[in-house]
Amino acid sequence: MKLTQARYPKLDEGVLMWLKQARGQNLPVSGDLIKEKAMKLAELMDIPDFMASDGWLDHFKKRHGITFKTVQGEAGAEDNLGITVNHTKSVLSPTQHQVHLGAEIG
Repeated sequence: MKLTQARYPKLDEGVLMWLKQARGQNLPVSGDLIKEKAMKLAELMDIPDFMASDGWLDHFKKRHGITFKTVQGEAGAEDNLGITVNHTKSVLSPTQHQVHLGAEIG
C-alpha cells in the first residue's frame, strides 16, 4: 500500500514534532487533540484551506507509524490513550521557526 504524501509537509513535521514532545513528557494525547493542534499550527503557518478531518488524522498516523493504545487505570477503568510513534522513520531536525511554532501551540 502506497502512503500518500502530506499536502503540507512542514505542517506534518510540526505536528509530529509536537506529538513527540507531548509523549516525551508523558502527556495524554488523543486523536481530537492532534487535530486541534494541527488546526492551530495551520493557522500560525497561514494555511487557510487546511482541515484536520478524521481522514487527515488517519493518513497522518499511517505516514508516521502512529498507533493508539488504550491505557487501563485502576479497577480496569479506561484512562487516556497511549500513543506509539514509530521511531524508525527519519525526521528532519526542526528549524528555529518550527520550534517557535511548536512552543506556541504546545
